[in-house]
Amino acid sequence: MWEYVLEKYDVPYAAKTWVLKAIGNAYKVHKCRFKKKHFYAYKDNKTRLMNRPKNIPVDDFS
Repeated sequence: MWEYVLEKYDVPYAAKTWVLKAIGNAYKVHKCRFKKKHFYAYKDNKTRLMNRPKNIPVDDFS
C-alpha cells in the first residue's frame, strides 16, 4: 500500500506510519458499514445472497 501511495502522492517517509494507519482505519470503517448493511440486516444466508450488491460476484460475496 505504501508503494501505491507514493505513486499517487508526494508523501514524506516520516508520514508512513500515519498513512498506513489511516488506510487501516478506513478499511475497518468500510467493513463495518458493509456488514451492517448487507450482513446483519438479514437473518439468513439465502436472503443475504438475494440482496447482495450487484457489483460483487456471488462467489466473492458468499
